[in-house]
Parts: sequence; C-alpha cells; structure tokens
Amino acid sequence: MLEESREEDGNARRARLWLISALINHILSGSSDGMLAALRAAIGHERRDFPTLSEMDEKVISAHRTAASDEQTINNVLNTKYDDETDFLAVSLLYDDWHWSRDSIDHIFSQRELKDTGRPDAQKVVIDLGNLALITSRENS
Repeated sequence: MLEESREEDGNARRARLWLISALINHILSGSSDGMLAALRAAIGHERRDFPTLSEMDEKVISAHRTAASDEQTINNVLNTKYDDETDFLAVSLLYDDWHWSRDSIDHIFSQRELKDTGRPDAQKVVIDLGNLALITSRENS
C-alpha cells in the first residue's frame, strides 16, 4: 500500500511538472490534434506510471513545439510580464499552496514607488516577473 502511494505521488509530481511546463510553453495551443495524439501515445493505455519529462519532451519536439524542460522554458518564465497570459501561472510556481486566484497577483513595488526612485527603467521594472507576487486582499489594502 505504501509503495503504491509513493508511485502515485511520483506520477502526480511528474504530471504536474509537465503540465505546468506545457502551459507556459503553449504546447497545447493552436492546432493541437497532432500534439494530443503524440502525447496520448507517450502516456499509453497500458502504462501504470506517467512518462518521464524527457519522454514527454521527445514527443513535443517531434511535433515541432518547445520542449518542457529546455532552456527556452526557463526564459519564458523569467521573461513573463504583468498581464501576460501566463503571469499567474509563473508567479504561482513560487508558492506551495493553491489557494490563490488570478486577482491575487499584484506588484510588490508600485509604478509610483519605482518612478520616485528616479530609475529610468521604472515602467519596465514595474511589470517584470521579479516585481510580482501573490498577495491576499488584506495585504493589498
């Protein structure tokens, strides 16, 4: 029983990691019928375990999409800006719990605070991923 729960835990972790990477890289967007068929083949009907990231990446690359574990994925996350369609997903990677909503994302330093510093790049910095956090409505008041 314990061994089965470890196996299930590992499967859940691999599936979650791959899904987050797939969403950040837009693997399932656009014309995705071929992509879905390749992914179904990788997962298989008879398999008990979720494929490794490299197995899933092989299928993604063969469909001419950005692999989940390559350097481009890291760049996609680090280049996320406020109001990008993946900003909430990227910021939520920093938090262990999932009790957040899209409305919880906000700037750590406001545009006014950054402008008051005299930084010439204040407008650019205010929307940068490094200036975003998930905060409660009480913290935001």
